Parts: sequence; structure tokens; C-alpha cells
Amino acid sequence: MVLSAIAGLFGVGLLVVLTFKMAIFALPLFVGVTAGRLAFDTGAGLPGALAVGALSGLAAFAGARALLGRTRNLPLRTALALAFAASSAFAGYYLCSVSRGWGARRALGKRSSPGWALSRSAPLPSPA
Repeated sequence: MVLSAIAGLFGVGLLVVLTFKMAIFALPLFVGVTAGRLAFDTGAGLPGALAVGALSGLAAFAGARALLGRTRNLPLRTALALAFAASSAFAGYYLCSVSRGWGARRALGKRSSPGWALSRSAPLPSPA
């Protein structure tokens, strides 16, 4: 019992760490996936698309680190920070929208849906 509680806490902590890592690498991932899909659609094949996607994602991450580390230009730094923040917000929103139904809805089945709850509620009394 204690071991399962410790394992559960470890699992939740691991998911939190992965969520923060996802937020850091969201922009390079989006750049890599977009470049890989473009390469695949133009006829590069699967190995070529994977290589193009991986290299462009790495280049985006390395370029952003180099720009943030070397430049003192405030508008450029702000634009880069906003690009990372926007892609992280986009990825976090979709992570939360996908994972919100994993718990109670799986355990209860259709009885946890809002439609089922509304169909089982008592009708409102008519105004007199």
C-alpha cells in the first residue's frame, strides 16, 4: 500500500517534469514536424523527412539559444520569448484538453458525461 502510494507520487512527479520539458521544446518540435511534413510531401521519403525534421528542430533550438545568449536587442529577445511562450501555451492547452477525461470518465463510463447527468436530473418546477 505504501509502495503504491510512493510509486503514484513518483509517476505524478515524472509527468510534471515531462510537461515542463514539453513546454521548453514545443517550438523546436513544431518547427521540426512542420519541416518534416513539408519534406515528406515534396517527395523526400520517410527517412529524408525524419532527417529534415530532426535537423530543423535542432537548428531551431540551437538558433534560439544562440540568439538569446548573444543579443542585447530587447525587441528581438521579446519576440523570441513570445514565440516560445505561444507554442508552449498551445502545447499545454492541448495536453490539458486531451488529459482531462482520463480519470473519472474512464472509471464511470458514460455516466460521467454531462448529457447523462442532465437526463437524470429532476425537471425544474414551472413558474406559478
